[in-house]
Amino acid sequence: MAEDEASGQLRIVEGPGLVLLGPYEVSKAGPLEKSVLGPSDPALIITDRSSGQSRLVKGPVAFVPGPLEEITGHVAPITLTKSQYVRLQDKLSGKVWIEVGEKLLFLEPNHAVIGKVSSAYALKAHQYIRLQAIIRHALTPCLSP
Repeated sequence: MAEDEASGQLRIVEGPGLVLLGPYEVSKAGPLEKSVLGPSDPALIITDRSSGQSRLVKGPVAFVPGPLEEITGHVAPITLTKSQYVRLQDKLSGKVWIEVGEKLLFLEPNHAVIGKVSSAYALKAHQYIRLQAIIRHALTPCLSP
């Protein structure tokens, strides 16, 4: 990464290539390695230092962070077989949903697993299952004036 001391602008140049600094540029760091991710490798959590926004980078990719980005964490994938499911929640909006089936699931920085990975019930023609809904939210009484 190079910084122009006159304007304060930062720049990153990806290789291969020969990099010549401008008259007012100084190198902030020497050559750094790209983060090479395979399809099943843990994803990277990238945070923009200027805005505080986080994003997820999944493989396969050779990733180079921008001048104001930094790698702030890793997220291991959740492997689901075709008979498994998992409940997820968006911590910002409170929305809850279920991911089903054969997939490699990477959680976004604001998502959380509720419970654990579970297996679906395989029912035969002569079987049934009784289900009961569980309400987890407390109801508040409506008071009339």
